[in-house]
Amino acid sequence: MIEQILPSLTSAAERLGDLDEELFPEEIASIARTAPKRCCEFRTVRGCARRALSERGIESAPIVGGHRGAPVTSRSGRRYRSLQGLSRRCCGR
Repeated sequence: MIEQILPSLTSAAERLGDLDEELFPEEIASIARTAPKRCCEFRTVRGCARRALSERGIESAPIVGGHRGAPVTSRSGRRYRSLQGLSRRCCGR
């Protein structure tokens, strides 16, 4: 649904319900002390982000927080400056 209101150069992914997304070791480490509910949300958001990035030809890589939480790929330490992201989580009630 969101794709219908976004500009054509935008990629979006949405999910109703949780994804059992496979996480990279770096991502698992970043949520090691997080509550189970938040871990579930983290997996779902990462799954959606990877789907949206793959539409732009960006291959799957760990997405972790860098300086001030800005997303970086931990393999390169590089932030994708031309990309902007937004994630929203809700329980759907």
